[in-house]
Amino acid sequence: MVLAVAVLAAALMGGRPAGRAGQGELDIRVVRLYQADAQRTRIKAFVSIPFRGLMPGGDGRLTLKIKASVTDSGGMVLSQDSWTSRPRSSSNLDRASSVEMLDFVVAPGQYTLAVEVTDSISGRKEEGRQVVEAFASQPVASDLVATPLIRPVELGDTVPQPGEWRYGSETMVTAATTPHLTPGRPQLYYLVEAYTATPDSGALLLSVVDTGGKALVRTRSQALQLPAGGGVMKGSTDLTGLPEGSYLLEASITIGDRKIQRSAPFTMGSLEDAVAKDMAYRNSDEGYFAVMTVPQLDEARAPLDYVAKSGEMEAWSNSLSQTAKARFLTAFWQRRDPTPGTPRNEAREQFYLAINTANARYQEAGRQLVPGWQTDRGKIYLKMGEPEEIKIRPNMGRDPTVEVWNYLTKNRNYIFFDQHENGVYRLMYSNDLNEVTLENWYLLIGTDALEEIGQFLGVDFRTKYNLR
Repeated sequence: MVLAVAVLAAALMGGRPAGRAGQGELDIRVVRLYQADAQRTRIKAFVSIPFRGLMPGGDGRLTLKIKASVTDSGGMVLSQDSWTSRPRSSSNLDRASSVEMLDFVVAPGQYTLAVEVTDSISGRKEEGRQVVEAFASQPVASDLVATPLIRPVELGDTVPQPGEWRYGSETMVTAATTPHLTPGRPQLYYLVEAYTATPDSGALLLSVVDTGGKALVRTRSQALQLPAGGGVMKGSTDLTGLPEGSYLLEASITIGDRKIQRSAPFTMGSLEDAVAKDMAYRNSDEGYFAVMTVPQLDEARAPLDYVAKSGEMEAWSNSLSQTAKARFLTAFWQRRDPTPGTPRNEAREQFYLAINTANARYQEAGRQLVPGWQTDRGKIYLKMGEPEEIKIRPNMGRDPTVEVWNYLTKNRNYIFFDQHENGVYRLMYSNDLNEVTLENWYLLIGTDALEEIGQFLGVDFRTKYNLR
């Protein structure tokens, strides 16, 4: 059993797991983990699928048919599988990609992983192959995982997000091939397992090496105390100031008198790349909610009951962490994105703009201040948008002020009244069956008002309610 023995203070951005690059059009990386109890090698394979030349459907998603097979050195097929993947496309298909993950266990020996991806719409096909050498015996360490992000499992956020895999019971790892850092996001995350049959001590040293083999960055050697079975080292390193280019993250691992080196590639982008990515991130659902505090996230969640489907809000709880709440809201709005291939989500933007508008127009004082979106008029505005016609009948004698909203194209109308003339409007009648009509509402506004409103809406309320 592998136990966590250290969390090293550093960070990783971008995403190619350790291992040799595959052959063919697809970029394939593998990570080998050792299972000592079964004397088998567990393979985590990551396949980067470029979107260039692919065609998204009308919903902004790609439809990819994926086939994968594993053969031994004699050419015998040990396993094969096929599935459909529907990743979100991007406004820039030439630069975007997605990552598929495969997981299998093999005995000592050499194997070939073959992957074929076909775009169902364009018919474009891409292939890739990766030769894997399983461990012959217990190694000093696993391959090195380099990734854009490693995050803890939190209450209410225990299911991996798209593009993540769960490591153990406490860690989520973002799948990637070659991690791509930018000056705005210079953290590189890593994970590597160490193995020892008996308790032992050791050390871990991380280095960043350029294409010429020159070490540009070295971390301080980290002492390790490993229990029987071994442990996992995970953490991140801040690479602020590293020039644009391609690099290797190298991990030198020493356990007792045994020493081994593992490496994983990554790249650092330009400042222009960082600015472009930051702008796209800020416009995205994830970026919009990521900068919010817990009270702001709670405020963003509050009006969603107006537009949520039945049971959709059940997973929300006040006890969720800040990260879990941000992820919940991100997923909520991604399901409503009318243009999922672009950074912006017009549905989210329009909804929260409508919240601001409702607060400005329909805030009510009464006994206590009520935000506009919580009032009856604000609620209908959020659900229905701007009414095409509005009629306001001011109070006359005992008749209260009445405000009528008519949505001609949707065949919906709503009648509000200010019963106590204090600026607090209540919905009294609607032909919308999802709204509650007050009993005997027509008696509260007077016959003249009822006649005038009926003429405006084209409804004979006198006949409808048997009034003389």
